[in-house]
Amino acid sequence: ILGSSFLHSHYGFYDTKEDVVEMRNQEFYKNDTFGLKTLDARGDVSVCVQSGVEHTHWHSNFTVFTNCIEKWLI
Repeated sequence: ILGSSFLHSHYGFYDTKEDVVEMRNQEFYKNDTFGLKTLDARGDVSVCVQSGVEHTHWHSNFTVFTNCIEKWLI
């Protein structure tokens, strides 16, 4: 994973100072704008981080598929 780009796929965004603000520190999460905080509180949010996978290659990486995606398809 290069830099902090992986955080964007986990709802992390840059603030006005270009610091990454993680998902749980975002207003949409704190306010439960679309139910993400509710899902997280009941254990229905899964964050899977795999080192060495570039941001644009996660969807075609077999290790990511077997470790992070496949269990949700079975």
